[in-house]
Amino acid sequence: MLNIDSDFPGGNIIVEKIDGGDVWLRQDPRDTEGWWFYWLCRITGAAGREVTLHFTDGNVLTERGASISDDGLNWRWLTPETVEEGSFRFRFPEGAGPLRVTYSIPYLEANLRQFLGKHRGRPELQVSELARSEQGRSVEKLMVRDADVAAPRKVLLSARRHACESVANYELEGIIEFALDRSSGFLDRAELLIVPFVDKDGVEDGDQGKNRRPHDHNRDYTDAPIYAATRALTAELDTWADDRLDISLDLHCPWIRGGRNDTIFFCEPPESHQAEFRRFTRILAETQTAALRFDPANDIGHGVDWNVGTNPTWSRYVREHTAAALVTTLEFPYALASGETVTADRAREFGRSLARAMLLYLNTRPEAEDAS
Repeated sequence: MLNIDSDFPGGNIIVEKIDGGDVWLRQDPRDTEGWWFYWLCRITGAAGREVTLHFTDGNVLTERGASISDDGLNWRWLTPETVEEGSFRFRFPEGAGPLRVTYSIPYLEANLRQFLGKHRGRPELQVSELARSEQGRSVEKLMVRDADVAAPRKVLLSARRHACESVANYELEGIIEFALDRSSGFLDRAELLIVPFVDKDGVEDGDQGKNRRPHDHNRDYTDAPIYAATRALTAELDTWADDRLDISLDLHCPWIRGGRNDTIFFCEPPESHQAEFRRFTRILAETQTAALRFDPANDIGHGVDWNVGTNPTWSRYVREHTAAALVTTLEFPYALASGETVTADRAREFGRSLARAMLLYLNTRPEAEDAS
């Protein structure tokens, strides 16, 4: 018997009707203001069957349709028999057990644990708790550093201020792996502070996260923040950053599809930070080795569309409270990057290119001469 549910970490679906192999369903907006597109469901009883999913609340499919997993950790893009706006048909393999289906590539605490398990025993990678979320979950803080390096430069990375923006975490894995590779020289120059899940409850509960009422985690950098992670991270910044913080990079994913949203792009900062921003993006464009390519022409200019710089965002907070020269937001697409398919491995590969560019950027900062 065909059944669809969301009773697992990250799950999000409302099933309206099942009629044979046809299912009418929609994403659960919960406390989101307006429309958003995150959904993740589990399908059982579909082995050997053709199933058509009809989404009744807008087109929640990427340019690649949807992806599927039989273990919740490893994902592959479906090759649907048909894709129409808001629906697709797919024949499930014979003998298939429970399958999870979604619009992109999820990343949950279980994925982070799997990643950390691969690097267990590395003294350079330290895991602690930044805060306890509103629902009592641990908000992880990762430090990647060599304790024997005196006065390293500092790099601050964060992701999932909007819970649905999962592909960003695979980039983080690539950055960490590059830093942990001692032949790269990264930890001889800098240390990393990383918060992989700022909205930890939203990630695990399967929330949209974007435009959460009364405001989401990237609009919480006010005089009276309402989220524990925000309060803890701003306090951490005050004690950790000092005068050695050079880079703050906040990793996001954009709109679901179309135009610039199917490219890798940065949000140009205000004029006071643009020279260093352009120097970094030029380094990245010239040295990247990943299959998914970054082109500075796709960046969104300051003051263009939604990149107005007036909201109380994390990047704005860091600019106003530290002397960091490079403070920006990176938007990484859900499914296609300039015509190339996004996968977990390709996102990790791009993360390694990011890390290499950050190291080259640090090595050409004025402080590099002082440290030599």
